[in-house]
Amino acid sequence: MTEAGFDPWATKYDGWFKTPRGATVLALEKDLIMRLAECRPAETALDAGCGTGNFTLELLSQGLAVACLDASAKMLEIAKAKSDRAGYRAEFHHGVMESMPFPDGRFDLVLCVSALELSPAPGKALGELWRVVRPGGRLVVAVLNEDSPWAAQRKKREGASVWEGQRFYTANEFVELLHRATDRPREAITWSGSVFFGPRPTKAELDDAWNLERAGRANNPEKAAMLAARVYKTGDTK
Repeated sequence: MTEAGFDPWATKYDGWFKTPRGATVLALEKDLIMRLAECRPAETALDAGCGTGNFTLELLSQGLAVACLDASAKMLEIAKAKSDRAGYRAEFHHGVMESMPFPDGRFDLVLCVSALELSPAPGKALGELWRVVRPGGRLVVAVLNEDSPWAAQRKKREGASVWEGQRFYTANEFVELLHRATDRPREAITWSGSVFFGPRPTKAELDDAWNLERAGRANNPEKAAMLAARVYKTGDTK
């Protein structure tokens, strides 16, 4: 499925995040991704593959000036409506990551969560994301992990599925892809994982999710359901 192919799923997408399992997953992922993002008020940010705007709202709530890009017009409509209801203003652009309408180095932060899996040319997409990061800025990318029981379950889905045609990445593949796209050494790429319970967790596992998260990030991040990484662009002192 292409990113634009998400149109039929747009109105259903957020429903999963309102379930106990989905809400826990989103909270865990937001915790890791926003730690990596290191948002600072008044910065400029791009939410690439913004979907229905779950991370757009996080960026806006922390005082960033946000531009959003997505190939699904219906997803963008929902993201904009959510932003408007919350009293925020952002830019919304209908387009693809492989060819973006932004000048070089426009953004302090470029964020891409669960969108690279849909790209027909992930290397090109990452190159574009990196292009629009300003010197001293940072790129934060999150992808679904191939080495997770979540990926195995998603691949078993038959018929029409939101996961159809998506590509998942192992931790090694993910870091290597970032290394090639950014020309930064692998050791300069900070990464970890999020969500360490399985796709059908018990109530006890959900209740213990944050303990599982702390242990998983410390001991086996390569087995998480989601992988997330940050790369600083040359010019930053970090």
